Order: sequence, then structure tokens, then C-alpha cells
Amino acid sequence: MNSHSSSFFFASFICRSVLLTYIILDNKEEHMQQKKEEEEVLKEVTAHFQITLTETQAQLEQHEIHNAKLQQENMEMGEKLKKLTDQYALREEVNGVWFVYRQLLTSSKSYTLP
Repeated sequence: MNSHSSSFFFASFICRSVLLTYIILDNKEEHMQQKKEEEEVLKEVTAHFQITLTETQAQLEQHEIHNAKLQQENMEMGEKLKKLTDQYALREEVNGVWFVYRQLLTSSKSYTLP
């Protein structure tokens, strides 16, 4: 092998090495750019998720407050209903006593002693 062909093979080897290095660097740059873009998308998605989570937590707190108020109102209305039913039952009992009393009065008026 002469020096000319050795130089040619060496130059060819160098060219291939340089080309391979450029290809690797180019792929690395593309990969880095793609990774940056993916990280940016991930940041946006994470930010959106955090905002949605915060909004959901705020709504949950509002609903809990509203539910507590409704529970209190239900308890108060239940107590009022209980009082009304107790009053109604007492009124029915009093009316029953009056009815019996009137029956006794009317039956004693119509009853004559022998």
C-alpha cells in the first residue's frame, strides 16, 4: 500500500468520523430541543392541573360551608316540626277530653233520675 492510498484511507476515515460526529451532535441537539419542548408542555400541563386543583378545592370548601348551613337549617326545621307535631298531638288530646266531657254533659242532661 502506498502513501497515497494510506492518506486517502486516513482522510476517508477522518471524513467519516467528522460526519458521524456531526450526525451525533445534530441528533443530540434535536433530542435536547425535543426534551425542552416536552418539559415546556409538562410545565404547562402541571400549571393547568394545579389551577384546576385549586379551583376544585375552593369549590369543595364552598360546598362544605353550604352543606353545613343546610344541615343546620334541617335540624332547626326538624325541631320546629317536632314542636308542631307535639302541639298537634296535645291539641288532639285536649279536644278528645273536651269531646268526652261534652258527651258526658249532654248525656247527663238527658238522663233523668228515677
